[in-house]
Amino acid sequence: MRVRLSYSVETEDIIEEVKRLLNIAENKLLNQTAILKRSHDDLSEEDLLRVIKQIDLTRQELSRYDQTLEDCFSILQGYNRYLEQPEQELPNEQQSEDG
Repeated sequence: MRVRLSYSVETEDIIEEVKRLLNIAENKLLNQTAILKRSHDDLSEEDLLRVIKQIDLTRQELSRYDQTLEDCFSILQGYNRYLEQPEQELPNEQQSEDG
């Protein structure tokens, strides 16, 4: 079961956070690719069930990586929108200046 987590980072840390998420996903994907390659290299009638299982596990992992990529995509889209909007004074900043 997947759940959506939400947390905040400073705007200046967004790029580094996305890089961290992508790096984790990339390392897991590279590991999964190596496992799949070994299964491919070992494919024989004797190992057929093991290879079938490994292919299915790889498909499931790819789905997880796709979700991570989608999260990174959404984060970067939101950050890009933030960067493109004209600089506006936030209500909290205005209240602190008035008070």
